[in-house]
Amino acid sequence: MKTIFFFLAKYILALLFAYSFMKKVLNLNMFKVKLMRSELIPDTWVWFLGYLVPLIELVVVILLVTSFKTKISLYFSLSTLFIFTFYLFSINHFSLYTGCSCGGIFERLTYSQHLLVNIFFMGINIFALFCKRENY
Repeated sequence: MKTIFFFLAKYILALLFAYSFMKKVLNLNMFKVKLMRSELIPDTWVWFLGYLVPLIELVVVILLVTSFKTKISLYFSLSTLFIFTFYLFSINHFSLYTGCSCGGIFERLTYSQHLLVNIFFMGINIFALFCKRENY
């Protein structure tokens, strides 16, 4: 049962990151505009982060889908989720601009809802790591 959950969790996380990646790539200019609104990100970093963030999401998807016997994909996914959650918290508490630059259904969520979604996926990620540790 834990093995099934482990693989299911990896693919659910992969779908989350793939969706986020596609939304950013298909609306790259809008993503950069939203990054520019943040006082936490210097303007000189917007171009760099505009390409780095989707690239990281793509790498997470590839790792989650292709690495079956290593936990690195889950650790990378969890780290990325943690960083995005920390950014979301910071932008909503330490910036005049509130919201996020996620796009798609996530931009329609309130701050609290978005934070809960991120925590939910982090919980899935952590549980999958425990399943992996017990099974392999």
